[in-house]
Amino acid sequence: MKRFISAAAVMAGCLCCGSVSAQEVQDGFPVRNLDSLLCSIRTDDQRLRVEIMDALGRGDVERVVALNMQIDAQDRTNQETVFSILDSCGIPDHLSDSAYSAIFLVVDHAELAAQKKYFPLIEEAAESGKMSASDAATLQDRILMREGKRQIYGTQNIAVGNGDQTTAYVWPVEDPENLDSRRSSVGLEGIEDWIPEFKVASGMDLVYDKNLTVKKIRKIQKQNPMIMVEK
Repeated sequence: MKRFISAAAVMAGCLCCGSVSAQEVQDGFPVRNLDSLLCSIRTDDQRLRVEIMDALGRGDVERVVALNMQIDAQDRTNQETVFSILDSCGIPDHLSDSAYSAIFLVVDHAELAAQKKYFPLIEEAAESGKMSASDAATLQDRILMREGKRQIYGTQNIAVGNGDQTTAYVWPVEDPENLDSRRSSVGLEGIEDWIPEFKVASGMDLVYDKNLTVKKIRKIQKQNPMIMVEK
C-alpha cells in the first residue's frame, strides 16, 4: 500500500507539529498524524528485512535477489517522505520511540551521500536524548564502513556467500581492545553477547576477528561474493 504526502504539505510544516488532521492520500490510506505515518514506514522497512535475513540464513539466493529489488523500491518511497520532513523541519519533537526509529532506519538504509547529510541531525537528536545513542553510533559505523574505514562501535557486518552457505563478518573495528567499553557508552551490549543473538535472529554465523583489517575483509568479499548488498 503506497502513501503519498505532497511536497507542498511537508514544506508548509503541517506534518511537523505531531498532531495533524486526517488527510486524503493515495489508495485511500488516511494519515492521521506524523507519528502514525512514521510508524507505518518503520513497519514496512522491517518486514522485508526480516524476510531477507531468513532467506540469507537458508542460502536462498533467488529469494534474496527478489527481496533486494523490493527493498530498493520500498526504500525510495520511504526516503522521499522522510527526507522531505527532515529538509523542511529537521527532526520533530514529541514523537514516539518507533517514529524516531523510523527516521533513523530510513537514513541508515539510504545512499552514503544522504547518510552523511543527515547524520548531524541524528547525532544532535541523540545528544539531546530525543533519539537513541545506539542509533547514532550505528549510522556512524555504517558511514565509516562505506568509506572503507574501520568502524568504531562494531555494529556493522557483511554477509558473504559460498554456494548455499552464508557467513557474516563483523566489519573491522578501531581499537578492538576497548570495543566493549565504547559499545556500553551508547547502550549496546558486549560484542560476544551480541554474536549469539545475531545468529538466532538471522540464522547465520557471525565471525568477529579483532585482528581483521579492511584489506583482509575485502579479500574475503572477493573470494566469497556477497549475495546481499548492505540493506
